[in-house]
Amino acid sequence: MLFLVNHEAAVERRERMLRQFAAASLQAHRVGIDLRRRSQNELRDELAQRFPRLQFDFRRLGGAELGGWASHLTVWMRLLDSSEPAATVIEDDVLLSDAFRKATEALHASSPLDVVYLGATTRRNAGRRPQAPGELSVHAATGSLLSSRAYTIRRDFVERFFAHCREPIDVPINHFLSGRARWARPSIGVLRPSVIWEDLRLSRQSEPGRQRQWWGRSSFRHWTLGRRLAGRGDRLSHDSVFKLL
Repeated sequence: MLFLVNHEAAVERRERMLRQFAAASLQAHRVGIDLRRRSQNELRDELAQRFPRLQFDFRRLGGAELGGWASHLTVWMRLLDSSEPAATVIEDDVLLSDAFRKATEALHASSPLDVVYLGATTRRNAGRRPQAPGELSVHAATGSLLSSRAYTIRRDFVERFFAHCREPIDVPINHFLSGRARWARPSIGVLRPSVIWEDLRLSRQSEPGRQRQWWGRSSFRHWTLGRRLAGRGDRLSHDSVFKLL
């Protein structure tokens, strides 16, 4: 199962992603919940209706972050409604490599970890032993992962998440998946080689304004370097950027 996170109004981005999927003979289900312009009462009502078993910290999360959560949670629930063992979630500001389809099919069939990033920001990786078949390998990740732009997620983790959702969600979705969760913490891996690249021309527009408050100094350095690389037209993933620092 392949899901594209894309707001209804982002037509140009959607068409661009659909062209990439068509070139790879892939079909994707679109999910996009935009809560950026909702009042706090509207946010409470919307999320209570969609996810009655979950709690959210409305003091720490705004509409942008909560919309991100709602979109990804909707994907996870659709995975549970299916018979598939895993799903791939991709946002609408990435470029796909020729190996994208092969990678996602392999990870859906057999993945040793709950969440595998297909191209993520990471400071360092551990466990260099390959854990996926063929030319692809998955490495257990350490350090900070700060991108939910493309990942595969296992059904058993989603089941565990909803079974243990006793505390309010108080961090953005990418921080939760990066291992900062206090409950239902996933095991995380990074795919080598990466099969997606962030489109640096679009990614700055994709970051919710309030989410920028969560960034640390190292992330700012990464963003600054990424802007310089974008000016050169380099198709470098986050992984490559951090190797240069």
